[in-house]
Amino acid sequence: MIEEFAVRYPALTFGHAYPGIVRTGYGVSANSPLWWKIGYKAATGIIYPFMVSPKDCSEYLLHGVLETMKSPGAYRISNVGVDIDLEMKKKGKEWRALEEDRKALWEHTVEVTKMKEI
Repeated sequence: MIEEFAVRYPALTFGHAYPGIVRTGYGVSANSPLWWKIGYKAATGIIYPFMVSPKDCSEYLLHGVLETMKSPGAYRISNVGVDIDLEMKKKGKEWRALEEDRKALWEHTVEVTKMKEI
């Protein structure tokens, strides 16, 4: 839905990134109860093959910013830094937010940031 931002500011680049499941310790802390720590470790073990390290995640997303989002517009990049919309078009599919949803997001953004329209 960031397309509305790009329509209003055509000289700027806007991006939304899906980083995937990043392997961090944010789910557990020293103060977490033992049952939570055990459950967290078990869940992490099951989904480990689908997780990426913070270093790999940052490299993928940096690639997306520097290589995929080169020109002004709206981009959605995947967990490996590629343009999601371009990949969907290659498969004969397309996704775009409805205009009313884009405008609703814009109005919400203006409201919560107290930004003045130009």
